[in-house]
Parts: sequence; structure tokens; C-alpha cells
Amino acid sequence: METGKLNRKVTIVQPGSLTSDGLGGFIESAATNKDVWASVRKLTMKEVVNFGLKKSVDNYMFCFQYHTGKNLTGNYRLIYEGKTLNIYSIDDPNEMHEQINVIANG
Repeated sequence: METGKLNRKVTIVQPGSLTSDGLGGFIESAATNKDVWASVRKLTMKEVVNFGLKKSVDNYMFCFQYHTGKNLTGNYRLIYEGKTLNIYSIDDPNEMHEQINVIANG
């Protein structure tokens, strides 16, 4: 992956951990935010239909360097241009450990 293509700042939001409140419920600790660089593009309508995504929301493909995105899970959120996005899928193309592709929407 060419580093020069990583030209958009994205915030990765790691959810806080859940701890018991002693009354049968849970309290979530504060989320952890990390600003990283990625290449970003909106998905085409054909891609949206092929992936079975909602058409009424913005759908994006994010490409991160492997070491940046290797620990992402579906519980994380991305913030891009002020929008909080839910992660739909995470992929390591060809399992080469060079980049991570993330589809997110919101």
C-alpha cells in the first residue's frame, strides 16, 4: 500500500469495557479514541447492493495500513468527517498483512 494514498484522517473508537455495577447491571468505561490515516472512498450503488447494505445511509470503504487496523473488530466505530460509522466488514486482502479494508456505514 502506498503511504501517500493514506490522505484522510479517521478516528477509531474502541468501545469501553463493561464492568458489573453490583446491582445486576453493567457500566461501560470510557471509549478510547485513536486518530489514524486511511484512504477513503464512498461505495458505488452496485457495491452497496452486492454487499446487501442499507441504501439510505452513507457507505464507505476505508483502507488502513495493516498494523493500524489489525486489531479492529465489529464492536469498534469509525468517525469520519464528523459522522460516526458502524463497521460492517473487515478484510485482509489476500492475507498479505499489508493493508486492512473496512466497510463502514452510518
